[in-house]
Amino acid sequence: MIAASAEIVDIQKNSDKFLKILSVSPVESIDSAGKIRQNAIATVNQADCLVSLNFRHIVNANRIPRYNAVNVLLGYSMIDILSPSMVIYD
Repeated sequence: MIAASAEIVDIQKNSDKFLKILSVSPVESIDSAGKIRQNAIATVNQADCLVSLNFRHIVNANRIPRYNAVNVLLGYSMIDILSPSMVIYD
């Protein structure tokens, strides 16, 4: 139970850093926080990649390097952030 609580704290801290570095405005913050938190959850759980259809907040060429910069600053690994079309093969 203690490990799970520590993981939740890590996810919250990571999410807050993402929001600050990405300069999300207060009006957008509630909506964006949930979407950006997906990245924090994937990072803390050491996922190989995050696949999303959210091109505005997640799979965004301008934001992906910033997400990974936050990950590195917080001592986590970088994560591949991909659209479904990048992982589905015919």
